[in-house]
Amino acid sequence: MCQGLKDTFEHIGGVPPLVVFGNATEVGRRVCGEVKESDLFKAFRMHYGFEAAFANPDSGHEKGNVEGKVGWIRRNLFVPVPKVGSLKAFNEGMLAQCDK
Repeated sequence: MCQGLKDTFEHIGGVPPLVVFGNATEVGRRVCGEVKESDLFKAFRMHYGFEAAFANPDSGHEKGNVEGKVGWIRRNLFVPVPKVGSLKAFNEGMLAQCDK
């Protein structure tokens, strides 16, 4: 998650003040309704100076727009399943396609 966010920040040329996550799976754990960030993610977030917010897992309407976009990307960029020789080259190509 941290590497993906770092790559995204570099690609867009900055760091947003707030990053909203659909769930806490990759950044920590939800315990009794509260997200406990992992030490790695907390250090990463503090280094880049952004706040993190987490969608309520019981409220699908909070994530509908994002889920729709994920579905579009899956259907349009991953069908058929792409063959990958270099992950770096593949990711760069994906960024170029998404920028279109």
